[in-house]
Amino acid sequence: MMTVLLGVLAFGVALYVLWPLVLGSRTFRARKSEREELLERRDVLLQELRDIDVDREAGKMDPQTYAEVRARLERELAEVLAMLELQGER
Repeated sequence: MMTVLLGVLAFGVALYVLWPLVLGSRTFRARKSEREELLERRDVLLQELRDIDVDREAGKMDPQTYAEVRARLERELAEVLAMLELQGER
């Protein structure tokens, strides 16, 4: 009985001591993950811009649709680049 109580107490103390370390590493991973997501989104947007240029040149997209899609992609890319710049990454 005493061994079980000491085991539970030791587990509680270990959890209390290590909990801030666990939370700290999650916070770091979340920031890194957000940055990685922004970099991936930037790459996707750049590829989409290249793709719509190819589609326009091939005649698959009318000029009005091309202009609308391109403007939307450029706005979104500008937002992503601004967020990356705030994080210190281009």
